[in-house]
Amino acid sequence: MDDTDYDQQRAETYKRNSQWAKKDWKITTFKSDKDEDEFRSWVDKHKVPFKIDDAQPDYDMRGFYQALKSGDQRAVSSIDPSDGQLHFPDYWKTPYHPSFSNESQWATKDAPKWIGNEMAGYRLMDKTGKAVHEDLYPRDE
Repeated sequence: MDDTDYDQQRAETYKRNSQWAKKDWKITTFKSDKDEDEFRSWVDKHKVPFKIDDAQPDYDMRGFYQALKSGDQRAVSSIDPSDGQLHFPDYWKTPYHPSFSNESQWATKDAPKWIGNEMAGYRLMDKTGKAVHEDLYPRDE
């Protein structure tokens, strides 16, 4: 996906999700260059899938990193069984993320909720019952 497609997809995602975002949401920034340098080293060392210089990131990875450093229990990562990729908690997802949910710190109370189970997978459902995102796992037959 080239930058134009990426930017267009990001804009469309934000347009959909902005209805569920708190009006004053803001991602984390560091107060010092040293903190930013440590963060960038952590991203490189752990091969974190994050576009460091993205002007409109879909994830507040800096906030996650600060929480991880401070011992916040929410700051854990795992492998997503649907795609085998490194996954981070919804708490730091921004409205630019395709699976922005009510679990984000910036979501309103009526934001879509995850419904499902590990066998069938999960769907992100809005309050009308419409699936806005699916995370379906491959199943052995």
